Amino acid sequence: MTNAAYMPVFAALALSTLVPFACKKEERRLDQIIASARASAPEPPPPSQPFDFPSASGLPPNQIIPTVNRAARESPPGQDNRIDEWLQGIHVPVDLLGPTRRFASDVGGLSCHYREKKLACAIAAKLSESAKFFVASSLQCLDATGHVLQKSDWKAPLEARRGERVGLPVDEAFLTACFDGGGVKLGVELLASPCAIPFPHQVRCAGEYATCRDTCKSSPTCDDRCETNRLRCLDVCKK
Repeated sequence: MTNAAYMPVFAALALSTLVPFACKKEERRLDQIIASARASAPEPPPPSQPFDFPSASGLPPNQIIPTVNRAARESPPGQDNRIDEWLQGIHVPVDLLGPTRRFASDVGGLSCHYREKKLACAIAAKLSESAKFFVASSLQCLDATGHVLQKSDWKAPLEARRGERVGLPVDEAFLTACFDGGGVKLGVELLASPCAIPFPHQVRCAGEYATCRDTCKSSPTCDDRCETNRLRCLDVCKK
């Protein structure tokens, strides 16, 4: 085959190489134009009108955190205090479960603040000075009937000062999952001891407590009886 015969083949190969290269070059140029346009585009002006808060009274719990997030986005600069003021009207009740009243007093509902662009929520309570070691410390999400939707270990009481009323922090992620899942109130369970209780003994007491609850669950005095037995079982500290 003569050189002239190969010319169409060479031309086709050259074209198949140059076309993708040219396309990629044009794509890069287009990306550069888009990036330049975005960089030079003016930022949208900040909101100028105050955020229109819904009434805090009767607001479903699952609307609390979304409202705070919307207000933070849509409020003019320097309006954080309005978000904080609105939160003071929010009421989320807290139920004291099990023997909690023996170890915590002056317990309030959930209170939240918005400061420095952050939402912070806590439950105020005064922990007994004798509550040096916690056998159980849990935060629970309850529906309207008191059914437990979720339960989480709660480190806040373990780290809090005793003998004075303090705010025990509640994690925003827990609240979000709770309210989104149908929770309308919180439950707190605290079981404390003035001394450290060996873990095997805690396990034995927990087993006896579970057996008691299962045996007498139809009795109206079941909860009180089992809690009393539980506390007696855990009463191993030297007097």
